[in-house]
Amino acid sequence: MDIFEKNDIIRNRMLADCTHRMKNMLGGIGGFAALLRKDIKDKDPKAPLVDRIRESVIRLDEFLVDFMSLLRDQKLEIEKVDLPTTFREACNLHFETDEDHIIESPIKPVFHPAKIQMQADPLLLRRCLYHAVRFLALLSTQYGDATVELKNKDEIHLLFEFESDLNLKPLLKNPIAHIDCLESIDARISFLLCVKMSHYHHGQTRLEQQSDTTWILHISLRKDFKK
Repeated sequence: MDIFEKNDIIRNRMLADCTHRMKNMLGGIGGFAALLRKDIKDKDPKAPLVDRIRESVIRLDEFLVDFMSLLRDQKLEIEKVDLPTTFREACNLHFETDEDHIIESPIKPVFHPAKIQMQADPLLLRRCLYHAVRFLALLSTQYGDATVELKNKDEIHLLFEFESDLNLKPLLKNPIAHIDCLESIDARISFLLCVKMSHYHHGQTRLEQQSDTTWILHISLRKDFKK
Protein backbone atom coordinates (compact mmCIF):
# COMPACT_ATOMS: atom_id res chain seq x y z
CA MET A 1 0.00 0.00 0.00
CA ASP A 2 1.31 3.44 -0.92
CA ILE A 3 0.36 5.69 2.00
CA PHE A 4 1.56 8.74 0.02
CA GLU A 5 -0.65 8.05 -3.00
CA LYS A 6 -1.87 11.35 -4.51
CA ASN A 7 0.23 13.27 -2.00
CA ASP A 8 3.54 13.86 -3.75
CA ILE A 9 4.27 17.02 -1.75
CA ILE A 10 4.37 15.10 1.53
CA ARG A 11 6.31 12.26 -0.10
CA ASN A 12 8.99 14.65 -1.39
CA ARG A 13 9.19 16.46 1.94
CA MET A 14 9.65 13.17 3.81
CA LEU A 15 12.34 12.06 1.37
CA ALA A 16 14.14 15.39 1.77
CA ASP A 17 13.97 15.21 5.57
CA CYS A 18 15.15 11.58 5.64
CA THR A 19 18.01 12.38 3.27
CA HIS A 20 19.09 15.28 5.48
CA ARG A 21 18.96 13.05 8.58
CA MET A 22 21.04 10.30 6.99
CA LYS A 23 23.59 12.79 5.61
CA ASN A 24 24.01 14.24 9.10
CA MET A 25 24.71 10.78 10.50
CA LEU A 26 27.21 10.06 7.74
CA GLY A 27 28.86 13.40 8.42
CA GLY A 28 29.25 12.44 12.06
CA ILE A 29 30.89 9.13 11.17
CA GLY A 30 33.20 10.81 8.68
CA GLY A 31 34.10 13.53 11.19
CA PHE A 32 34.99 11.05 13.94
CA ALA A 33 37.04 9.01 11.45
CA ALA A 34 38.95 12.15 10.45
CA LEU A 35 39.72 12.90 14.12
CA LEU A 36 40.96 9.36 14.64
CA ARG A 37 43.15 9.60 11.55
CA LYS A 38 44.95 12.65 12.91
CA ASP A 39 46.24 10.59 15.86
CA ILE A 40 47.34 7.65 13.72
CA LYS A 41 50.66 7.64 11.89
CA ASP A 42 50.74 6.63 8.23
CA LYS A 43 52.72 3.45 8.99
CA ASP A 44 50.26 2.34 11.64
CA PRO A 45 48.36 -0.78 10.43
CA LYS A 46 45.11 0.86 11.54
CA ALA A 47 45.61 3.81 9.15
CA PRO A 48 44.29 2.02 6.01
CA LEU A 49 41.22 0.88 7.94
CA VAL A 50 40.34 4.42 9.01
CA ASP A 51 41.00 5.67 5.47
CA ARG A 52 38.65 2.99 4.17
CA ILE A 53 35.93 4.16 6.57
CA ARG A 54 36.29 7.75 5.36
CA GLU A 55 36.20 6.71 1.69
CA SER A 56 33.14 4.52 2.29
CA VAL A 57 31.33 7.39 4.00
CA ILE A 58 31.97 9.65 1.00
CA ARG A 59 30.80 6.98 -1.46
CA LEU A 60 27.69 6.21 0.59
CA ASP A 61 26.87 9.91 0.82
CA GLU A 62 27.15 10.26 -2.97
CA PHE A 63 25.04 7.13 -3.50
CA LEU A 64 22.38 8.47 -1.14
CA VAL A 65 22.16 11.77 -3.04
CA ASP A 66 21.93 9.97 -6.39
CA PHE A 67 19.31 7.50 -5.20
CA MET A 68 17.14 10.19 -3.66
CA SER A 69 17.47 12.28 -6.83
CA LEU A 70 15.83 9.45 -8.74
CA LEU A 71 12.91 9.36 -6.31
CA ARG A 72 12.36 13.05 -5.67
CA ASP A 73 11.20 15.81 -7.98
CA GLN A 74 13.73 18.62 -8.29
CA LYS A 75 12.98 22.33 -8.14
CA LEU A 76 14.82 24.03 -10.98
CA GLU A 77 16.69 27.32 -10.60
CA ILE A 78 17.17 28.51 -14.18
CA GLU A 79 19.99 30.83 -15.20
CA LYS A 80 22.39 31.36 -18.09
CA VAL A 81 25.06 28.63 -18.15
CA ASP A 82 28.21 28.19 -20.21
CA LEU A 83 28.07 24.58 -21.44
CA PRO A 84 31.83 23.98 -22.11
CA THR A 85 32.70 25.27 -18.63
CA THR A 86 30.02 23.14 -17.00
CA PHE A 87 31.27 20.07 -18.85
CA ARG A 88 34.85 20.67 -17.67
CA GLU A 89 33.57 21.00 -14.10
CA ALA A 90 31.71 17.69 -14.44
CA CYS A 91 34.85 15.96 -15.75
CA ASN A 92 36.97 17.39 -12.95
CA LEU A 93 34.42 16.20 -10.41
CA HIS A 94 34.60 12.67 -11.78
CA PHE A 95 38.32 12.36 -12.41
CA GLU A 96 39.66 14.14 -9.31
CA THR A 97 41.56 11.77 -7.02
CA ASP A 98 41.90 14.17 -4.10
CA GLU A 99 41.67 17.87 -3.35
CA ASP A 100 45.00 18.67 -5.01
CA HIS A 101 45.17 16.24 -7.92
CA ILE A 102 42.89 15.88 -10.92
CA ILE A 103 43.55 13.30 -13.63
CA GLU A 104 43.27 14.82 -17.09
CA SER A 105 39.95 13.82 -18.59
CA PRO A 106 40.23 11.41 -21.55
CA ILE A 107 36.90 12.75 -22.80
CA LYS A 108 37.49 15.97 -24.75
CA PRO A 109 34.42 16.95 -26.74
CA VAL A 110 34.62 19.32 -29.69
CA PHE A 111 32.04 22.09 -29.38
CA HIS A 112 30.27 23.49 -32.45
CA PRO A 113 30.25 26.46 -31.99
CA ALA A 114 33.12 26.77 -29.53
CA LYS A 115 31.02 28.76 -27.08
CA ILE A 116 27.53 27.55 -26.22
CA GLN A 117 25.45 29.29 -23.58
CA MET A 118 22.09 27.94 -22.53
CA GLN A 119 19.39 28.43 -19.95
CA ALA A 120 19.57 25.65 -17.38
CA ASP A 121 19.74 24.75 -13.74
CA PRO A 122 23.55 24.77 -13.31
CA LEU A 123 23.60 22.13 -10.56
CA LEU A 124 21.29 19.69 -12.34
CA LEU A 125 23.01 20.21 -15.69
CA ARG A 126 26.41 19.52 -14.12
CA ARG A 127 25.02 16.37 -12.48
CA CYS A 128 23.63 15.23 -15.84
CA LEU A 129 27.04 15.65 -17.47
CA TYR A 130 28.85 14.12 -14.50
CA HIS A 131 26.72 10.99 -14.73
CA ALA A 132 27.20 10.85 -18.49
CA VAL A 133 30.96 10.80 -17.89
CA ARG A 134 30.60 8.20 -15.13
CA PHE A 135 28.40 6.01 -17.33
CA LEU A 136 31.05 6.09 -20.06
CA ALA A 137 33.83 5.35 -17.58
CA LEU A 138 31.97 2.35 -16.18
CA LEU A 139 31.13 0.73 -19.52
CA SER A 140 33.86 1.76 -21.95
CA THR A 141 36.84 -0.28 -23.00
CA GLN A 142 37.90 2.71 -25.11
CA TYR A 143 36.65 6.26 -25.58
CA GLY A 144 35.83 7.49 -29.07
CA ASP A 145 34.95 10.87 -30.54
CA ALA A 146 32.88 13.31 -28.52
CA THR A 147 31.03 16.25 -30.07
CA VAL A 148 28.59 18.86 -28.84
CA GLU A 149 26.55 20.54 -31.56
CA LEU A 150 24.02 23.34 -31.62
CA LYS A 151 21.34 22.61 -34.21
CA ASN A 152 18.32 24.62 -35.34
CA LYS A 153 19.41 27.42 -32.97
CA ASP A 154 17.75 25.74 -29.98
CA GLU A 155 18.77 22.06 -29.95
CA ILE A 156 21.99 20.95 -28.26
CA HIS A 157 23.18 17.44 -29.04
CA LEU A 158 25.95 15.77 -27.03
CA LEU A 159 27.33 12.67 -28.74
CA PHE A 160 29.79 10.43 -26.88
CA GLU A 161 31.20 7.49 -28.82
CA PHE A 162 32.64 4.55 -26.90
CA GLU A 163 33.66 0.92 -27.27
CA SER A 164 32.14 -1.74 -25.02
CA ASP A 165 32.09 -5.54 -25.04
CA LEU A 166 28.82 -5.57 -23.09
CA ASN A 167 25.49 -6.41 -24.69
CA LEU A 168 23.70 -3.07 -24.54
CA LYS A 169 21.08 -3.81 -27.21
CA PRO A 170 18.18 -4.02 -24.69
CA LEU A 171 18.77 -0.33 -23.93
CA LEU A 172 18.18 0.77 -27.52
CA LYS A 173 14.37 0.70 -27.60
CA ASN A 174 13.10 0.94 -24.02
CA PRO A 175 16.07 1.66 -21.77
CA ILE A 176 14.16 2.19 -18.54
CA ALA A 177 12.29 -1.10 -18.86
CA HIS A 178 15.54 -2.95 -19.60
CA ILE A 179 17.89 -1.04 -17.31
CA ASP A 180 18.63 -4.22 -15.37
CA CYS A 181 20.60 -5.53 -18.37
CA LEU A 182 23.40 -3.45 -16.85
CA GLU A 183 25.12 -5.48 -14.15
CA SER A 184 26.61 -2.38 -12.52
CA ILE A 185 24.14 -0.61 -10.23
CA ASP A 186 26.25 2.54 -10.53
CA ALA A 187 25.88 2.41 -14.32
CA ARG A 188 22.11 1.99 -13.97
CA ILE A 189 21.84 4.98 -11.65
CA SER A 190 24.02 7.15 -13.88
CA PHE A 191 22.03 6.35 -17.01
CA LEU A 192 18.69 6.92 -15.28
CA LEU A 193 19.89 10.22 -13.83
CA CYS A 194 20.97 11.34 -17.31
CA VAL A 195 17.47 10.47 -18.52
CA LYS A 196 15.84 12.42 -15.69
CA MET A 197 18.13 15.46 -15.76
CA SER A 198 17.93 15.81 -19.55
CA HIS A 199 14.14 15.50 -19.33
CA TYR A 200 14.11 18.44 -16.90
CA HIS A 201 15.78 20.48 -19.65
CA HIS A 202 13.25 19.41 -22.31
CA GLY A 203 15.62 16.85 -23.80
CA GLN A 204 16.28 13.14 -23.70
CA THR A 205 19.01 10.56 -23.25
CA ARG A 206 19.32 7.52 -25.46
CA LEU A 207 21.82 4.92 -26.58
CA GLU A 208 22.64 4.33 -30.25
CA GLN A 209 24.59 1.48 -31.84
CA GLN A 210 27.24 2.04 -34.50
CA SER A 211 28.62 -1.50 -34.73
CA ASP A 212 28.78 -4.68 -32.64
CA THR A 213 31.01 -2.99 -30.07
CA THR A 214 30.69 0.73 -30.87
CA TRP A 215 28.01 2.78 -29.15
CA ILE A 216 26.96 6.40 -28.80
CA LEU A 217 25.51 7.99 -25.70
CA HIS A 218 23.28 10.72 -27.14
CA ILE A 219 21.98 13.48 -24.87
CA SER A 220 19.80 16.25 -26.28
CA LEU A 221 18.95 19.47 -24.45
CA ARG A 222 16.98 22.62 -25.22
CA LYS A 223 19.12 25.75 -25.38
CA ASP A 224 16.35 28.12 -24.28
CA PHE A 225 14.44 26.84 -21.29
CA LYS A 226 10.66 27.01 -21.49
CA LYS A 227 8.56 26.17 -18.47
